[in-house]
Amino acid sequence: MSEKIPTEKSKKKRKQEDEYFAREEARKIAEHRERLNLERAEAEKKHLKEKCWMRCPKCGHELKEKEFQKVMIDQCESCGGIWLDAGELEMLTASSSSRGRSTDSGFIQGLLKSVTKPRA
Repeated sequence: MSEKIPTEKSKKKRKQEDEYFAREEARKIAEHRERLNLERAEAEKKHLKEKCWMRCPKCGHELKEKEFQKVMIDQCESCGGIWLDAGELEMLTASSSSRGRSTDSGFIQGLLKSVTKPRA
């Protein structure tokens, strides 16, 4: 049997092929890592949302939505804390101003009266 002896040209071609495949493998690994990192970040975000969604930041108990001046506010049934989502304070103060109420203590007293339970 006759074996081919590699020539300089075939050695160079083989080296170029090896370098190409090494670069492709490194690119695929980097893409795979990036995809895994994105999946991990999404999973963490989902986990935190499930753990914290509609939970009181103060005591951790469940928040219930209540309507006040046509705006849904969140109130903790345990500690009584009131939490507003983005833009809700502006909506409430605008609603209060359009009704001729002052936006200072009268607004806060009205809010507190509507969400607090009467004490026996």
